Amino acid sequence: MKITKALEDYIKTIYAIESERGTVAVSDIAEALDVKAPSVTTALRRLNNLGLVRYKPYQDVRLTKNGYRVASSIQERYQVLYDFFQLLGINDDIATLDACEIEHVAHTETIEVLTEFLRFMREGPRMPKWLSCFKEFQESGKFPEQCSQQQAENHPQ
Repeated sequence: MKITKALEDYIKTIYAIESERGTVAVSDIAEALDVKAPSVTTALRRLNNLGLVRYKPYQDVRLTKNGYRVASSIQERYQVLYDFFQLLGINDDIATLDACEIEHVAHTETIEVLTEFLRFMREGPRMPKWLSCFKEFQESGKFPEQCSQQQAENHPQ
């Protein structure tokens, strides 16, 4: 089952609201996504037909078991991308926006490798030399002197 980016955004929003408040109204979704209630209703009907939500007019919206699975997967993809961008030193607002866009199109293999990389970074040696060199490079725009060994090997003068 392939769902659109817009429907994925609805599922993710329902998941977030339900996790925070326990109940989800059409108005909550409309407010969170900054859309009109009729747009939410149209999306909910489609999600209901796909078996991802339980929706009846004038009642709270609930994710189905399959809806939770899809929402959880989308949220995990987002979190991996966001964490990776944070590791690179990307501004929080930009990391949030980019992760939200890329979560819909990133290949499963990409997410799996990034997940492994983040796990390695969390559980492996603290601040590897190359990462600290990169952070210094980001701040100064110049290749750090203590990181120049490999540069000298690769680019003899």
